[in-house]
Formats: sequence, structure tokens, C-alpha cells
Amino acid sequence: MPDHAEFQQSILQYYPHLHNRQYLDEVFHSVERTVFDRSIVELLCSENAEYFGNTCLFIRDLVLLGPKPEECESLEQFCGPSVVSTLEDFTTAPNHHRRSQAIYTLGKIGSKSSLPALRRTFQAQFEKDPLLLPGLLFEIFWLEEKEDAALIEEAAVSAQYLTRWAILDVLDKRPSPEDLASPEWQLRVLVYARLLEDPHARVRAEAEYQHALLDFEAQYLRAVAEGTTDSAETSKAVRRAARREIERRRPSLCFADLEVRFYNHLHNRASDDYTVSELDEFVRSYSIKTP
Repeated sequence: MPDHAEFQQSILQYYPHLHNRQYLDEVFHSVERTVFDRSIVELLCSENAEYFGNTCLFIRDLVLLGPKPEECESLEQFCGPSVVSTLEDFTTAPNHHRRSQAIYTLGKIGSKSSLPALRRTFQAQFEKDPLLLPGLLFEIFWLEEKEDAALIEEAAVSAQYLTRWAILDVLDKRPSPEDLASPEWQLRVLVYARLLEDPHARVRAEAEYQHALLDFEAQYLRAVAEGTTDSAETSKAVRRAARREIERRRPSLCFADLEVRFYNHLHNRASDDYTVSELDEFVRSYSIKTP
């Protein structure tokens, strides 16, 4: 049986064994549960960012690919309550990357008991860390198995334009509703209508784009309901042309683009956190191009 340090190394050296079920099973059963939980908590609490990331990866794959569910009575027993609570603590850590990875890990392991912690994180961070918002709400909605209109509306009326902008990315990444009368569809209509009048040009530009896509989808859904999908107005060629025109008018910088570019910016600076002021300054460095 490996000692404490050897076991931790087996966790940190998981990446070369990525998705190897046998490796996960052997590591999981190689030590007593008290040692297992203590070792993972120590790695998560390490100042070494790579240790934290590698340990989160190990936890996610262990739950999803490791020992069969029947060997564990519950997720908390499988991961250990101390592991789950440590991850919950990191959802409000003073470090964006650790917050993000902790949230992603709790969602992927299906920790529904962590929903109160994730909702507290929303209240604490939605105006301080707009880049966290799409991933955070995705995991909350995933665990709750439904959208929460109250959270979306709260972000959509935030005083912080970056938060209002982020909510457009949240909606864009959600499955498109298939019922025009559904609360999910009506929520989009409401949010887009409000943000079309937003005082910030970036928010207005992406709201116009998302609203056009919503109208495009609505036209097709009405045609399906009316049985007129074979008409000239809804032919594939006409729809393709209409979609190309919408994409031609896509803003030069949507929130999803901002995420990628700013993360590259942080990486180049070897930084793992940021302020809203820094993100705003980065946005201002890009001129707004009219399609």
C-alpha cells in the first residue's frame, strides 16, 4: 500500500493515464478512505495552481469513469464530504481560475448538495467576476435540471455592463426552446428586448444579433406549427441566405470572443485573476466595428 506522499503523486501523475479506468480504480482502492480524502484536500489547498488543476481533473474523471456507482452509496461518500466542502470553499476563492475549476468540478460530479454554495457564489461574484457567470449558471441549471429565470433577470438588470453582456452568452449557450409559448422562450424575448435598449454599445450589438437569431428560429417554428415548411418563404435556400445575412452582422466582439481573448491575455501575463476594471480596459482596447 502506498504511503501518503506516493498516493498524492499518483493523483498528480494522472494526466498521462487520462480516461484510464483501470488506473482510476487502482488509485481509488490503493489507500484507506481517510488517507484518500485527506490527500485530495491537501492537494486542493496547495499554493501550486497546477496541483489544484490536476486534482480537480482527477476528481471529475474518478466520479465519471472510476469505480462502479454500486460500490458507493452516494456521491458525498464517493468523493468524501471533506472533498466536496473544500471544493465549495474554492468557489469564492480570491483567484478566478480556482473558482472556475471548482465550480466546473462540482457540476460535473453532480454534486446537487452544493447548489446552496453555488447560489451564494452567484450573489458574491456576478458583478465582480463576469467571466465566471456563463460557467456558473450552466452548472447551476445543470444540477437543478431547469433554468432559473430569477438569476438570469437579476444579472440582466445589473449595474455592471459586463454582467449584462455575460448573460447574453449564458442564453446563447443554453439549448434553444422549441415552444414559442414556453417560459424559457418568453424569458429570452424579455431579456433581449431589454438589452436592445442597453446604454452600452457592446451589449446592444450582441443583443441585436441574438434577437435576430431568435426571430429566425421563431419563423421556422411557426412554419412547422402551420405545416408550411415546404413553402418558398421557408425553403432551405431561403433560410440559408437569411442565416448568412444574420451571421454577416455578427458583432466583431461577442462575449464568447472576449472570454477567449482575455484568457489568452491573462495567460501571457501569467495571471490567474483580474478585476472588472482590467476587463473593462481590455474591452475598450477593441474598436467597435459596424457590420
